[in-house]
Amino acid sequence: MKQIVYIDMDNVMVDFPSGIAKLDDKTKREYEGRYDEVEGIFSLMEPMPNAISAVHKLMKKYHIYVLSTAPWHNPSAWSDKVKWIQHYFGEEKGSALYKRLILSHHKNLNQGDYLIDDRAKNGAGKFQGEHVHFGTEQFTNWNCVLSYLGCGPFTPSDILQDCLKKSAALVQVENEEQSRVIDAFADRYKWQVFNLACVYANENNNRTEKQSI
Repeated sequence: MKQIVYIDMDNVMVDFPSGIAKLDDKTKREYEGRYDEVEGIFSLMEPMPNAISAVHKLMKKYHIYVLSTAPWHNPSAWSDKVKWIQHYFGEEKGSALYKRLILSHHKNLNQGDYLIDDRAKNGAGKFQGEHVHFGTEQFTNWNCVLSYLGCGPFTPSDILQDCLKKSAALVQVENEEQSRVIDAFADRYKWQVFNLACVYANENNNRTEKQSI
């Protein structure tokens, strides 16, 4: 039977600072220190590097659920988190994370084997399974997490696919002609991206090996 893995969103799957960077100066000043209360900010955020591919790799070995906390005083965050998952993983029945999003201020109430989270707040520190503390020295990035959970490390092909999926999600295709142009562009430059991915994967793999020594 597959084990259960819960994955946090903010600063684990989702790059929170990327949303802050898109705010205007007035909003930044008004909400300084409490950016999570800005209406709509969670819809502006981009994925963490390799997070999308990491989830798909983990799903081959584990039952995956997203376990996140939405700010109590920002109702838009609750719906934006659902929309974010639908945007990057699909919203139709049978898609990767279909109805697998749990929003809670008490993560310790969920039973499972692993919780990948960057903090111990909101019950994460009291989780009965193992807390994989994302962002710490042992788990600095997704490559380290995948290796620890027996699903890694990333290959250059994984990183290439992650780039292409992220780009496809960011581009709003309005017609068939636009789709053909985008596909042609991706095909033209995919090998340059692949070569960069090889360098990135080798650097990450070397970093992972050093941390495990």
